[in-house]
Amino acid sequence: MPASPFRLVQADAASNPEDRPPAAVELSVRVEGDSVSIRTLVFFDAFDELKDPDTTDRLPSKEGGVYSGRMNQSVTLSGLAQFGLEPVRLKIVSAKDPDAAPLKVVSRARSVSVTVVNQYRNRLVVALHNTSAQTVVEYTVCNSECQNTRAPALILPGETTQVPVPVLPSGHTTPNGFVVDPPPASVILEGAVFADGHLEGNRFSKRPGIVPAPR
Repeated sequence: MPASPFRLVQADAASNPEDRPPAAVELSVRVEGDSVSIRTLVFFDAFDELKDPDTTDRLPSKEGGVYSGRMNQSVTLSGLAQFGLEPVRLKIVSAKDPDAAPLKVVSRARSVSVTVVNQYRNRLVVALHNTSAQTVVEYTVCNSECQNTRAPALILPGETTQVPVPVLPSGHTTPNGFVVDPPPASVILEGAVFADGHLEGNRFSKRPGIVPAPR
């Protein structure tokens, strides 16, 4: 995780390897029964994760502590203070939003049914069931945004495949500050292409920014 959310409050912290400033903090999370373990690793020296995502493998690092907590508890990463970083307080919550409303499910392909399997804060998992006598080779699934997806696995006649659908966070600025938009209210199978070339529904979404998948 980039160091930008962590405020440097002591620039001359003695625990920095070779007195270099901290550049990034990595959080590794592991679920053990009803407990969550969080391991922190502090990296030193400047790097650009976008240009060189493997940079951290070559940077000096030091462990910032291992912390644990249970659902809805808060954990303070107190060990960051030794590196001159302000300790961050995290709250452990479920990946599933308990307040999420049931999604409206729409399939524009008459031979493919859609069922929501799991509804997480940042993604959905939907099941596509092929009721036709032809194999599905391509489909388009939409929620907050539409994506034309080359089927990662062929959906054979009578079979079902599970598909992850990302839910991208969005929001807008108001006079009172930034407001997060509500999650999508529906998930739509816009269309499906079958092995014999015929189409059910819409081949491509008309929403901006959507390009045809390579064939």
